[in-house]
Amino acid sequence: MKQQQSREDLERHFKDALDALRLSSKAFDDGYRGEAKRLAATARVLLHDTGASCSLLEQLGLKRCVEYFSTPSPYGAGNLLTENHLIMMRAASHGGGASILYVPVLDDFPPIAPWQRLGFDAWWEQGVIRDNQGRTLTRKKMTLALANKDGGAHVDPRLDEIYADLSRNNSLAWYACTPCGSPMPPEDGPELAIMRQIAHELIKTLELLDIHRCAWQTS
Repeated sequence: MKQQQSREDLERHFKDALDALRLSSKAFDDGYRGEAKRLAATARVLLHDTGASCSLLEQLGLKRCVEYFSTPSPYGAGNLLTENHLIMMRAASHGGGASILYVPVLDDFPPIAPWQRLGFDAWWEQGVIRDNQGRTLTRKKMTLALANKDGGAHVDPRLDEIYADLSRNNSLAWYACTPCGSPMPPEDGPELAIMRQIAHELIKTLELLDIHRCAWQTS
């Protein structure tokens, strides 16, 4: 006979998951960019429900009683360019050379564009990426692609076309300009930095949650 996990069990899992998000985020920031895959796997445990499994926050009764931090977008509704407001590009030096990396925005945006707060469904299903073919990806699709197909908890032999183009073929079409005027693409795809920013939003959200009362802490 199967035994039901207690509330204390679930709260312990919650603490472990939040600690895992913090530790993997620090490791990513220290240069271990593959930790974004572990971030995706942990976020999936916390957030993703299927017909056969129930997310940890859902089991705790917490998933829809909070508002989620959402990185503000600098783009207007009429923007026709590719966009991703979760990341930016930064130059990096190593081995006597230089490269361009996608990095998460974290809290680095003007105070006139403060954090937004969204309900779970609006946050999870919000389109945060638009590529050079006008295709969009949500936080949910990005997280599950990394967790289920691209190394977080499983490696699938084939990737969805939109995600593959974004992560392998630079469909975001962002480039830096070298001193001689030629375009330099980033060293890797944007998916890892995107996941780091999603984790940053999630950590900020969960740190303000009182898991014993299903309420926001006010201090």
